[in-house]
This record gives sequence, C-alpha cells and structure tokens, in this order.
Amino acid sequence: MFTYAEIETQKNFSNYVRKFWVLDNVASPLYSAGKYTLPNGCFTLAFVSGGGLIWENEYGTKHIDAGIYLIGQTTKRLKVSLLPHTKAIMAQLNPWAASLITALPLSELTDDFLSLEELDKRCYTKLIDVEQLDQDAVVAKFYEVFGPRFNAYSNNTDLLQALCNRFAADVVSPSLTMGDVASYAGYSKRYIEKKFDNHIGLSPKGFHSILRMRGVINDLDKNELSLTELCYKYGYYDQSHFIKSYSKIMGSRPTGFNSDQYILPISFKR
Repeated sequence: MFTYAEIETQKNFSNYVRKFWVLDNVASPLYSAGKYTLPNGCFTLAFVSGGGLIWENEYGTKHIDAGIYLIGQTTKRLKVSLLPHTKAIMAQLNPWAASLITALPLSELTDDFLSLEELDKRCYTKLIDVEQLDQDAVVAKFYEVFGPRFNAYSNNTDLLQALCNRFAADVVSPSLTMGDVASYAGYSKRYIEKKFDNHIGLSPKGFHSILRMRGVINDLDKNELSLTELCYKYGYYDQSHFIKSYSKIMGSRPTGFNSDQYILPISFKR
C-alpha cells in the first residue's frame, strides 16, 4: 500500500493551490492496491516518477508514465494504483487556476490528462530538471515557475473565482439557478456557460453537482445522518433521485460507501 501525505500551501499561493499531496510507493517492488479519488471541482498538476500510475474509471484504464501532467476535471470516481518504485507529487489547483497554466479549452481535458510538455514546453523544461523524488525541491520549483502567473492580476481569474465561490456557497441549495448566478455576476447565462466550458472544464450545473456530491460524501464519512436526512439536507427531490445522482458519479449505491477505499481529504472549499 502506498503512503499518503500532504504539504501545506504557502499562504501567498493559497488562492490558487489548495495543497500538495504525495502518493509514495518508492520503497515497494510491488504494485500498490488501488484507492479511489473523487471529483472535487479542482485540477491537478502531477509530477510522476518511477514506473508510473494506473488510472481506472468507467471509461477505461490508462497508464500514466513518469512525467509531468495537467489532470483535468473528473466527473466520476477514479481508481489510482502505483507501479513499483513510483512516487507522485500532486499540486491540487483551485478551479480558476488551471487557465493560468494553459490556454487550452479545459473542457478538452475533462476526465483526461495531458503532458505539460505538450501544453507548455518552456515550463516543462524548467520543472523536469528538478529531482522528481524530492518533494520539497518539486514544490519550491513549482512556486518559482508558476508564481509570476498566479501573482499577475487578471479580471478573468477574479470572475471565475467569484462564480465558483458563489456555487460553493450554495452547495446544499438545489434551487440555485443560472439566472441567480447571472444576476449575481452581471453577465448573461450564455457568457458564464462559455467561461465555465473554456476555463473550468465543466458546465456550471455540472460543477455545482460535483460540489454538492462532495458535501454528501463528507457527511457519509462522518456517518451522522441517515440517507433520508442526507437527501433532505442536499435538496434532492426524493431518495430515488438522490441514489441515482450518487450512483452516476460513484458507480455504486450510498449504502455501500466505505471510506477506507478512498483518498478523501482533497475537496474544493470556498
């Protein structure tokens, strides 16, 4: 089994980077047992060394070789296994941060990943020269390379952040409509939908649904509410609607939830 660790983000970068998390199977000559990660509204920049990762979801199985990758929004739970002698250092990016790394329409990366070498050769060259097993060196180089982009003022980034925070503030409210969000932002619904498609990688509705489901998962993990209470708290029409929405993302029913199968502490929060 690989080990899991987190590295706190420097305060001046916390608006863009939620945290760094590390999956370590370097000492093992064996494949690790798989664990699930969940959609969380965030992007990931992954530094992979060694044999690589195996990524499995309902769309299929992919092998991620050693390298540096931007991982897009995920819409289904994802099973991750590490090959022997592998380490993965992940920067969890807030939803509005990925558009500062690439101009690629981010809907093209949804449930997928792409090498940073293809997205930005210059940044890739700077980052790949760092010892990829040294997490402190990787994190320091990440700040050095991307810090200027994160620190540069952007009206677009401010708007995306405000919109994402608006959805996060009403995660338990199914009555939140695009009309509400458009009125709050002062832009048309079509404009906001286009912004989300290009810069967040999901529709506004899809983004809100994922945040809502993460709230459900957090409460399931606490095991303090019944399914009926969860259904009511998060505004699902009825238990049938709740179970259907849950199964669409999780591939199972909520009664089968087992937190030991998941890497849980990685969600977007307002």
